[in-house]
Amino acid sequence: MVSSIHVSQTSLKRLMKKSIKTKICKVCGTEFKPQNSFQKVCSAVCALTLVRQQKSKEKRQKQKAFKRKCNVEKREFNKRDIRWQHKQTQKAFNKMRVLQELEWFRQRGLEPTCISCGKPKGNDQWACGHKKTQGGNSRLRYDEKNTFLQHNYSCNMQKSGDIEGYEKGLIERFGEEEGKALIEYQNSNTHDKKWTCEELEEMRKKFNVEIRRLEKQMQDIAA
Repeated sequence: MVSSIHVSQTSLKRLMKKSIKTKICKVCGTEFKPQNSFQKVCSAVCALTLVRQQKSKEKRQKQKAFKRKCNVEKREFNKRDIRWQHKQTQKAFNKMRVLQELEWFRQRGLEPTCISCGKPKGNDQWACGHKKTQGGNSRLRYDEKNTFLQHNYSCNMQKSGDIEGYEKGLIERFGEEEGKALIEYQNSNTHDKKWTCEELEEMRKKFNVEIRRLEKQMQDIAA
């Protein structure tokens, strides 16, 4: 009776070995005959390599999770950081104003010119030129009536905005009455404005919508 049971168990083991199919090693890609259905690699060397790979993968996953957590925390911090909000909003506003100014000239069939010197772009770059500086007048830093197309280097940076030329340019471009009205508006709105993060976020959304609209319009015209 005992002998027959032993024979049956031996036969079962042989049957199981026969039923286990060959596999491809997860590490080296070699085809091998596994000892059991759970074996993934062909040798001890590959087994050690697989363990190292798994540990390395786990480490990368932890690093990614930590980075995602840091990014979330950074975004939450930035939402409350007024300096960061101003930086991002100013960047969007400046880009929008340059596009708006280029569109203003295009609609009138005119070549774009600098508000200060009256010359075309040349070898310079276009910038959003503030009549009243961003730091000197917080109320007008996002005001379209205070910002016009200007040479970035030769007029905006090298001549600190060339305010005298700027005012002459406003009158030449818009006429005596409207030009002087703009200058009066710029000079009279001198009181500070304390922006909130919420206000800047909301404005930036609107600026970005306008940027996308103008960029699409320019692409459609060029097509």
